[in-house]
Amino acid sequence: MINKLKDKKQKTKDQKHRNSIYTSGSFQKDLEQSIVKTLFILVGISCILFVTGMYITRIISNQINAYKHLELLENTYKEVYQDCLDYLTSEKTKQHCKNIVSQKSNPSDFTYSFYQFNADSPIKSNIMITSSDGSLYTTTFNKEELNLHLINFNEFVCQNAKKQNDNEIYQAVYYMTGTETSYVLCYPLYDNKELLCFANLYIGSSGWDKLFAEYQFDAIITDDMANVIYSSRQSLIKRINKFQVEKNASPIYFNNNERYWMLSKELRPYNIRIYSLVYYPKSSFFVGVGILIMMVLGICMLKFAKEISKDIAKKKSASINALVREIKIIRKGDHEHRIHLDTEDEITDVGYEINRMLDNLKKLNEKNTELIRINNLIEIKQLTEQMNPHFLYNTLETIRYLVGIDAKQAQDLIVRLTQILRYSINSAKRDVTLQEDMEYIKAYLAIQKSRFADRFQYSIQIDNECYNCVIPKLLLQPIIENSIKYGFKKKMEIEIRITGLIRSGTLILSVWDNGVGMSKKEMEELQRFVEQDKITTEHNGLHNIARRLYLQYGTDSGIRFSQNEAGGLTVTLSISQKGGSHVQSINR
Repeated sequence: MINKLKDKKQKTKDQKHRNSIYTSGSFQKDLEQSIVKTLFILVGISCILFVTGMYITRIISNQINAYKHLELLENTYKEVYQDCLDYLTSEKTKQHCKNIVSQKSNPSDFTYSFYQFNADSPIKSNIMITSSDGSLYTTTFNKEELNLHLINFNEFVCQNAKKQNDNEIYQAVYYMTGTETSYVLCYPLYDNKELLCFANLYIGSSGWDKLFAEYQFDAIITDDMANVIYSSRQSLIKRINKFQVEKNASPIYFNNNERYWMLSKELRPYNIRIYSLVYYPKSSFFVGVGILIMMVLGICMLKFAKEISKDIAKKKSASINALVREIKIIRKGDHEHRIHLDTEDEITDVGYEINRMLDNLKKLNEKNTELIRINNLIEIKQLTEQMNPHFLYNTLETIRYLVGIDAKQAQDLIVRLTQILRYSINSAKRDVTLQEDMEYIKAYLAIQKSRFADRFQYSIQIDNECYNCVIPKLLLQPIIENSIKYGFKKKMEIEIRITGLIRSGTLILSVWDNGVGMSKKEMEELQRFVEQDKITTEHNGLHNIARRLYLQYGTDSGIRFSQNEAGGLTVTLSISQKGGSHVQSINR
């Protein structure tokens, strides 16, 4: 009683739920809210992606610009260095220096030659020719520039250059407070391994400005001691003519509240390090403006989307409501009704699929109903036939005859007859394994063999893997019975061969006999007969077998007839085992 009340309450609750779904219009409201919610999320994600994109784009842009600028710095430095090196090591310069040391020529000749080099060089320089002991031979510096500090520095450079290998360039940086920096290339000149003099080239920093003026980013060049050879902006140099950053430092470099994206590279053969600095201001203002614009656009989009969502939801809800009305007709009991919609959207396809599903369910129900009917007919037929008085009479007569001459064989026949009767009248199973059914067939054939003696021969050749396959109960018995029954009407001796194998997941069973057979026309008519959907004749055993195999095991299953070489008939049964493995367990 309590369970009935619970079921009644649940049904009432389910009915209210269905009515609320069909009448409240919640689908339209939910669809509107879903669209607006989705767009709101999309706008939020767009803002996040916009900010992230700006940040990543800015970083990538800075990295690319700094890298390209670094390449330009490297190429420019190498070109300048090579021009100066070519001049210092040229034979013409060497000869001038030798002439100055030997006083074979006037120093003014050398000065004129240097001015020609200076005119062709992109960077203006000065030169000092110094003796091996540090005395000054000649220079292009004017009197105001040639101070004591410069002379002492030049002597210091020459002393260090002596420690170098022959013809090796010594580099230094000259800097004095309030003056520009000079990049010094000192070239010791030897004659037969004897030091003649030093040619010291002073490259001014102002010349670098002209070379780098076309570059839009800042640059710094230092030697291996962090002495600044060149800086595009003096404010970048925090220490006195020194610029040095830690190794593996962040690429972001701060200087006087200004931010730069910085890349550096060491030019090992030259003992030089170059720095590229790309101005990288904080872009919070621009990001804020961008976010504000996105928010304004988002609000406009949301308002626009809300109107669109109402229109879409209204159209879709109309389609859904039409579909629901059609379904309610079917739900109320009109199972023959089919959905007819012309909504010009996917709902029409849904209705089509529902119709197809209903048709499939109807066909499946008809197939199951027919299968139940056929199973019942087969069971009744098998029961009545196995209890056939003629079969029992013939078997019992054989037993009576054997009792007097071979009691053991008579006893064996009684056991087999009991086995047959017990198996045939047992209705607990409709489907069995081939192993179970063949035990019955063997007992049946043994009784027939005892009855007809040498006039009846049979053989069984079935692959071992077939015995666990599932087949309808008593599948082969009526076919074997037909072979014996009709064969002995016109022949004195009958042979039956039963074979079985598995091919591509299908169990193939064949019953071969050497009976009277039938003509090709008769066989074709018999084949059409068993393949009909429905028949009205009383003699429908083979048709029931074929129809049962088709309904229960699918289109790959059925029955086929063919003539054999002995003039008899071969009946072949195909039973698909593709519902899983062909080895199945029976649990019914």
